[in-house]
Amino acid sequence: MMGTAKRILIVDDDLNTCEIVSMELAKEHYEVVSTRSGHEALKLIDAQDFDLLLVDVFLPRVGGEAILQHVKSTRPEMKIVMITGMGDDALWVELMNKGACEVIAKPFRPNQLARVVERFLGTSGLGARN
Repeated sequence: MMGTAKRILIVDDDLNTCEIVSMELAKEHYEVVSTRSGHEALKLIDAQDFDLLLVDVFLPRVGGEAILQHVKSTRPEMKIVMITGMGDDALWVELMNKGACEVIAKPFRPNQLARVVERFLGTSGLGARN
């Protein structure tokens, strides 16, 4: 018997990133929700369960670090992968120390992101939820 699809929230102010990542992960049978707003992401996180969050570090108004801190204090079971266009090692270390599971640099290939998601959720979006 198949389980429920694992749920992923994508938070990125770039529409193309949201659309491409959503399509690629949906092909792998993940249930994908995306938003371009950090404020909207906080509402979704408080109202729904997600197995993994993919969050851009630099968002207008409510940034990725604020989302990371909120999740770690209110929903620590949620796994978070941060996405950034900055190759700053100090930033990456800081994000990992604050609780990010992984930091991925933009631009990335869809298959690169899929491998990261698989590492945290398994090879298919379908299965028993943890």
